[in-house]
Amino acid sequence: MDALGSMAQDVALDVPGAMLAATEFETSLLNLTRTIAKGAIRVGEPEAQAERVAAAERQVRFIGTRLRELHQVTQS
Repeated sequence: MDALGSMAQDVALDVPGAMLAATEFETSLLNLTRTIAKGAIRVGEPEAQAERVAAAERQVRFIGTRLRELHQVTQS
């Protein structure tokens, strides 16, 4: 029973650190998304602006996919 209790205590100590790391990673991705979005909203030539918006949308979709994967991993 002591071994089981020790394992439970070890896991309990690891969980907050893992959750903190996941939260920090998610925050970094959200900051990156915000930066990308700010870059896409420049006013200029319509063609160049459309290209920037399309590129930002692709990057945001990519980051969204990574966030969903991170969420699935942290929920497992």
